[in-house]
Amino acid sequence: MRFLRRREPDRDAGPEDLREPQLDAVAIFRADGVVEGSIQRGESRLSDDLNAGVALQVWLVGADGNREWQFLLADDAIAVAVPPHPDPSPKRMARRRHVLELKAPPYLISGTVHMPPGADPARYARSTPHRWLAVTNAAIGFADDTFEVDVLLLNLDHVVRS
Repeated sequence: MRFLRRREPDRDAGPEDLREPQLDAVAIFRADGVVEGSIQRGESRLSDDLNAGVALQVWLVGADGNREWQFLLADDAIAVAVPPHPDPSPKRMARRRHVLELKAPPYLISGTVHMPPGADPARYARSTPHRWLAVTNAAIGFADDTFEVDVLLLNLDHVVRS
C-alpha cells in the first residue's frame, strides 16, 4: 500500500496563481508621529485582528528608500487609517450613526461612529467591550495638520475618558 503520492503539477495553473499578496495602504498614528506603509490583506478584518492583540506587520519605506517588513505592536498605535473594505463583511450589523469627537493625545478625532441601537453616544466609546472602535468619515487633527480618511480604527486605550 502506498501512502504518499507525488502530486502532478496543475496543467491549468498560470502566472495569476503565483501572484503577489494584495497590499492595502495604511497610516498608523502613534504618539511620536504618523507612519505610512502597507499591510497584507488577510482573511479576517483588521479590526478583529487588532481587537485580538495581533501585531501589525507593515511594509515600510525607509528614509533611504529601502523597503522592509516591520512588526508594530497594536498597543503602540493610537489609530490606524485603512481603506474601506471592498466587500461588505458578513459580520456587519445594522447600526445607528452618530458623529462624535474624541481626544487621543496628541490627536483630536471626529467622525461617524456606528453604534448598536439604543446606545448612548456620550458613553459608547467608554463602555464598548472592544478595544478598537471604527470611525468613518474621520478627521484627525494633529498640531496644525488635519488628515481626512474614510475609515479609522481608534485604539480606545488612548482615548481621554471624560
